[in-house]
Order: sequence, then structure tokens, then C-alpha cells
Amino acid sequence: MPPKPMEPNGRFGYISSMFVVPEHRGHGLAGRLMAALIDKAKNLGINLLSLQASEAGRPIYEKIGFSTWAEMGTNVPTVLKRLPNP
Repeated sequence: MPPKPMEPNGRFGYISSMFVVPEHRGHGLAGRLMAALIDKAKNLGINLLSLQASEAGRPIYEKIGFSTWAEMGTNVPTVLKRLPNP
């Protein structure tokens, strides 16, 4: 990816379409899936992850360290997580 102000080296990840079916919610599955994605990103040398969160999903992401960032041109807040350098 080309450099962006939020990640000048151009290496960042975008998580799309995270969803847990209703009958499996509330058991920590989303948190475990996100932990696996974060570990994979770290192994790939990615230092920034982003996603667009629903109102219901935002608390899950904030709990694991994502913070809200209002990206221009979108109606859904983007949440970001900066990963430690490997």
C-alpha cells in the first residue's frame, strides 16, 4: 500500500466483515479471532490495523486496544490499533 499519514511505511492491515453468528456470541469467540489476527499481523511486520465497527462491535474492539478514528468520507467510525514493532 502507498504511505498514509497514519502509517508512513505503507504497511497496515484492514479487517473486513468480522461476524459471529448470534447463537455463538458471548463466549469470547470474537476476542480469540481478533487475537489470532493481531498475532498474524505482528508476524507479517504490520504495525497498524484498522476496521469499520458497528455500534454493537465497537466495545469488543475497544476492549482489546482499538480506538476510534473518524476517517473522512465514511459514516462508520474506523477503529485503529497500533501494534508494537517486532
